[in-house]
Amino acid sequence: MNYIYIDIHTHKSKNKFAIQNLFHNEHIPCNNRLFSKALHPWHIDESNFNLQLSELEQELNLDNIIAIGECGLDKLKGVDLKIQEKVFEWHINQSEKLKKPLIIHCVRCFNEIIELKLKFSPNSTWIIHGFNSKVGILQQLLKHNFHISLGINILANPKKLKQYLEIIPLDKLFFETDESDIKIEEIYITASKGLNIEVPDLVAIIEANFRKIFDISD
Repeated sequence: MNYIYIDIHTHKSKNKFAIQNLFHNEHIPCNNRLFSKALHPWHIDESNFNLQLSELEQELNLDNIIAIGECGLDKLKGVDLKIQEKVFEWHINQSEKLKKPLIIHCVRCFNEIIELKLKFSPNSTWIIHGFNSKVGILQQLLKHNFHISLGINILANPKKLKQYLEIIPLDKLFFETDESDIKIEEIYITASKGLNIEVPDLVAIIEANFRKIFDISD
């Protein structure tokens, strides 16, 4: 039986049920794939970001752009954090206007991300991609109704994976391959063992999450 393995964030996967991430200046292929697109915090041009955003805005309303991202905040790389916050707030507004989920890149800025969520009180879903931080931070994110996407880092750390899966509600959970060549199926298999449920059951849960949040009906 062919299962639908949803990959919420990838730069490489050709899986039909994957959301392929596109950076702000990448061309949108003419095919039936699903995409997310945004101005990544690493790529913000400090002297020209308004033009970058203006050009990006023209594409975000396309039907096959089903999410805004990845965008967010990064204390280790990129322009001044105040500029990053201004750009991220622009993406938040686009997410709300277009009613599309936000896929978030966050490096050592979880407090700031939570504060912005409280400030904007968004209706759109906010998804932290590739979460790999402390359990206490995860608990705070869940308290504020974030969804969590887990990636390849869980394959190398079963203990951390177990801690994550013990507290992430199944209806808040996604998986991703990001820039890895690893197949998304491997992540599902590892997570199913951590959850002590069958792979087909986990696949069905994540598919239901996907269809609900991204309003996918077929």
